Amino acid sequence: TTLFRSIMSIFVRKSDEYNVNFFVGTLAGKTVSYRTETEAEEALGKGGFDPHSLTCRPLSYAASMKVQETSLRNDDGRLVFDPIKFRSARFRQSVIGWSFKDEEGKTVPVNDDTIGSLSEDAAIFLMNLLNDR
Repeated sequence: TTLFRSIMSIFVRKSDEYNVNFFVGTLAGKTVSYRTETEAEEALGKGGFDPHSLTCRPLSYAASMKVQETSLRNDDGRLVFDPIKFRSARFRQSVIGWSFKDEEGKTVPVNDDTIGSLSEDAAIFLMNLLNDR
């Protein structure tokens, strides 16, 4: 019934996913990313970019606690919150898929190696995109 569905919606299930769309192209030999198709079209012209997406899972309470725990560092005996570690940990916990393909057209898996291989600009853009959602 409706009450049961409302209660169940407070839990994060493995099937809970959402997509975050963005657009990527090349400008003056450099890869550039845009949040909207309109921004990409204004900068690169119609058809001068490719649509992409991140597939994400909402953070459960347990995942959120894990992100917070990994965002702390020991500074001379004091625990200090590190926002860079927080953004990185949140990204790694949230992103479960993306639309990036390798040279053979196969989807690039999401794992620590591939996330670590992102260019700095791409990683910052994607983390900001996810954080601003």
